[in-house]
Amino acid sequence: MKIRCAKDELYEAIQTVQRAVSGRSTLPILNNVLLEADDDTLCLVAYDLEFGIECTLAVKVEARGGATIPARILAEVVGSMPEAEITIEVDERQVVTITCGGSRYEIHGLPAEEFPRLPLLTEGARALVNRARFRQLIRSTSFATSVDETRPILTGVLTQLTADTIMLVATDTHRLAWAKGNLDEPVSAPASAIIPGRIYGELLRVLNAVSEEQCEICIGENQAQFRLGRVAVQSRLIEGEFPNWEKVVPKDHQTRVTVEAESFRQALRRAAIVAREDANKIILGIKDDGITITADSQEVGTGHEELAATLEGPPVSIGFNARYLLDSLNVMDAEEIWIDLRGPLESGLVCPMGDDGYRYILMPMQVG
Repeated sequence: MKIRCAKDELYEAIQTVQRAVSGRSTLPILNNVLLEADDDTLCLVAYDLEFGIECTLAVKVEARGGATIPARILAEVVGSMPEAEITIEVDERQVVTITCGGSRYEIHGLPAEEFPRLPLLTEGARALVNRARFRQLIRSTSFATSVDETRPILTGVLTQLTADTIMLVATDTHRLAWAKGNLDEPVSAPASAIIPGRIYGELLRVLNAVSEEQCEICIGENQAQFRLGRVAVQSRLIEGEFPNWEKVVPKDHQTRVTVEAESFRQALRRAAIVAREDANKIILGIKDDGITITADSQEVGTGHEELAATLEGPPVSIGFNARYLLDSLNVMDAEEIWIDLRGPLESGLVCPMGDDGYRYILMPMQVG
């Protein structure tokens, strides 16, 4: 194999796929990036048998072929090269020679034939979604997944494609985030899958970095793929049945309070400074004349905030985890939010004003 390409384009592609490199695998080749050159195209792949990223770029191919190179070494060498054309050549001993200007490095690689291939998705439900819309759906739900690996189902995001709609749900049993949006084209067949939350975290970085307007989603029997132009992110699905999330969504309320979102967010951030020493607990006192936010810690002291708000229904005092409440406010773009409550011991429903496509359910904390 021998190729020539611009240093900055190659380095960007390496950084993209490097996120799928396994740092804990006992298989040395999974610490490598696969490079394959064919028809003026270089394809880079990283894959840890659960999660993979593929990225292609246009290059000058002088000799077809492939090799695998340690990802960390490749990224550091290429990243430190001057802004000029880079040449990568692989000999029969799997020695990868990287030259740029007066720099020349020879890196020991492994045969491309030994690298595991990403499973091909020849069948499955396919749909197109606007990149910015998909990014917001992921951003507003994936943070609510669990980090407890003993319950793998809760570490994933339920992803459903139905007709012209995509819906995402995530929960760690303390809170639940639900979001839905329209597809750009109807899905080829209805589909439901649980995507690992960490995969959506990596996909968010790709969605932020690329300029393509649409993302193609393909959900197969045990794999899902997300393609944006020259970048494809692929993941194994989490097996099992997602909790019956619909039964925890409040169907009614006794009290509804409407408040300006940014003022509420800033007040919560200040109160959270004290609350973090007391399991992040804050008390919302909702009355006719507004909202009070109180945090109390024996070690730190107390914090008190007062905000104007509009109340519908009887006053109520309820405890919430400040960090969990802030997580939802940080992904809402609305100028106002409303909170529905059914009492101090019932879950609360937080929604952005004017947006029927997002709901956040939060379990209360004991006030006494």
